[in-house]
Amino acid sequence: MNETYYLSENSTAGIQDFSAVLAGILPSLKQDLTKDILKDEFEPTQKGYFNNLFDDFVFSTNPNSIIDFLNENAFLLPIIFEAEDKINFFFNKNEENLKLVNLRLEKFLNPETNEEKIILTIILNATPEKAFERFKEFRNAWWLDTVKKTNWKLAIDMDFM
Repeated sequence: MNETYYLSENSTAGIQDFSAVLAGILPSLKQDLTKDILKDEFEPTQKGYFNNLFDDFVFSTNPNSIIDFLNENAFLLPIIFEAEDKINFFFNKNEENLKLVNLRLEKFLNPETNEEKIILTIILNATPEKAFERFKEFRNAWWLDTVKKTNWKLAIDMDFM
């Protein structure tokens, strides 16, 4: 990553100002991190520093467990970031019967195979018909081609409020 961002102790910026700065920086940090991973220049010492990149996600289980899993499977990060963009494109269109509420990350352990994976759940306030219609579009347009790149360590699901 090329730039370092600091908020000094003497800064007069309030929490809201810092949040606005961070919101502006995160897309760039995600791009830099993705480039490092794809170029295989992702240093193990950097792995602990991407926690704040998931500010837009809710963790349903122990966040440290999820972060540890993603440290070990860093190739999933660009896919998760791209999934976030694709989900926002397909599900965040301000339609009457479809509203994206949140994205949730959880770690899942298959008791039969003892294999772990991350489940990214799209949380919607929507009618089931509209949600499944949109999920089918999302799946056919992007996810079916992408899932193979995850080595089956990432699943995408839906939930309703």
